[in-house]
Amino acid sequence: MAYKIADGEPEFRLDIEAINKKYAKRKDDPRRCFTASFHVPYDCEFDSGHFKSIAKERCERFIEAMKKKGWDLISKIRVFEGEDAYNIDSNVKLIEKKNHRVAGIFQMASTPTPLVLEIPEGLTKTGN
Repeated sequence: MAYKIADGEPEFRLDIEAINKKYAKRKDDPRRCFTASFHVPYDCEFDSGHFKSIAKERCERFIEAMKKKGWDLISKIRVFEGEDAYNIDSNVKLIEKKNHRVAGIFQMASTPTPLVLEIPEGLTKTGN
């Protein structure tokens, strides 16, 4: 049974061909870049020992969280210079904190089994 779009309902059907084309290039590449962020006190200098100890602990937590999800780190972790920090819930600027981003390249610990997603025909742009 195909899904029928009701009158006044927004167009949200998926363009399966565009999605497949976008991800086809990296289909067989097991590596992925993941980023995370953490807050430090605003007056904590990027090159200080205090900052380095905070960053080391937060990077270790990030790597451990990724390991629990089945990803192994295969590159060095990069820490980027701080920027204004915002409360994640209210989007209010936190004047006493800076937000730093970290990034690393990870690879799945084991080869995942491909998952086939069956999308109802009416939800795709190629379906009628």
